[in-house]
Amino acid sequence: MVDSPVNPGLASFWDGLIFLNRLTGGKPRSPKEEADRRGWSGAVNVEITGPGGGAWHFLLGDLLVRIGRGALPDPRAVIRMDAETMFRMIAGQSTMFSLTLTGAVTASGEGLATMLLWSTISGLRALAAGRGPLPWAIAWWLRRVLARSGTGMTLEVGTP
Repeated sequence: MVDSPVNPGLASFWDGLIFLNRLTGGKPRSPKEEADRRGWSGAVNVEITGPGGGAWHFLLGDLLVRIGRGALPDPRAVIRMDAETMFRMIAGQSTMFSLTLTGAVTASGEGLATMLLWSTISGLRALAAGRGPLPWAIAWWLRRVLARSGTGMTLEVGTP
């Protein structure tokens, strides 16, 4: 069996997220985010299934989050979905809540870990809806992710 290459949109999303994570040092952006992270530690793997999929991880500890390629051993949770589902969240067509209820997103282990991924995506989407150079850059990047996805989806700012 030959593995398919990672979907270019997924690669662009996760590579950009890893870059942003390194720029910020993985530190909380606000007191609320710091409070939300308190008490969390361990790995959360994100597995995008099907053709063009891959694995990435969030590593939590000491209020810091590190994001990287590949799955880590002994994760606290594993979040699974196909690539189209991931792109629907990025585009603003679906929420983690509705996707979890319908089974399009599943989590093993700590079920609330899905909120880590959702808060990351919704935070980026909220930032992209703002004004100024950083929001413009984030919106440009998310539009590029979707353009490279091959899905035909576009960024719907101001929606879920």
